[in-house]
Amino acid sequence: MQTFNIFMLIMSFGVGIFGATIGGLATFVMTGVIAASEAVCSLTGATGGVANTFELAFQLFPPNVFFVSAAGAAAISARRGTQEHGEDMIRSVYGNMDPVALLGGGIIGAVSYCLRLLTETAGFQSIFPTDSVCAVAIPLMILIRLVFGKSGLTGNKELRAKDHGGYVPKGARLANDIILGLACGAMVSGLTAMLYEMGVDVSPLPVFFFGVGAITLVFMWGGSSLPCTHHIVNQACYGAVLALTVAHMSTGGAVAVGIVTGIATSVLGDILGMTFNSYHDTHIDPPAFAILLVQLVLGWIFL
Repeated sequence: MQTFNIFMLIMSFGVGIFGATIGGLATFVMTGVIAASEAVCSLTGATGGVANTFELAFQLFPPNVFFVSAAGAAAISARRGTQEHGEDMIRSVYGNMDPVALLGGGIIGAVSYCLRLLTETAGFQSIFPTDSVCAVAIPLMILIRLVFGKSGLTGNKELRAKDHGGYVPKGARLANDIILGLACGAMVSGLTAMLYEMGVDVSPLPVFFFGVGAITLVFMWGGSSLPCTHHIVNQACYGAVLALTVAHMSTGGAVAVGIVTGIATSVLGDILGMTFNSYHDTHIDPPAFAILLVQLVLGWIFL
């Protein structure tokens, strides 16, 4: 658990502006690269020095500061008329020549750092045993939508009605979600079970797979229609790890938990995207929302 540090507050203000400067997608890919690298170091035992006390991925560049600041800056810029789409996570607001939006990103970063101190407390985690980053990121993005957006919390209702847009995936879309969750769950839980039987500490694996999933988003710059998977692999792996290390289930049981969690996270993430990130004008992140809810349920079950 972190304690308040004035230098961390100053750093978070700067990271918030930096995130706004490079754009939401870039911030998330950067965090993914660092998270995967740090997890590999932990898995191989190649840690020491600052790595034992400070995490670059989730303390220097945590998504609740780095990514949410970029999302907030985009929303502010759109509200001020210097950017057309406030939900755009690929574009940087730096080229909009809007210093207010950049400073807004910094303020959001500093506030987000302070709020995470609360979500990491033992009292909060005893009631809501979920990811402390997402527990800050989602309420902040909802607040940003309500303050700077015009589409409403669940998007523009008139546009949704005109397009007959729903809130729940059906047909081939639902089948794709299920298959994706099945594949991700099998992949990560299978590896987790195998390494566990080899006597490896599997606790860094959820962060590793989170990082790998985040890195794949780099292909969005090329216009690829690939799905987000970082929330699926992260939670499927986390479920398998809890099943093995907390519930002391068999490796087969842990694989089953991972697959079920993967499918549930995949479908839930799509439902949240259709509900909060369709017909919208600011970004509320469906994967982060899914991690918040799924990890909460896993915590209630296993912790």
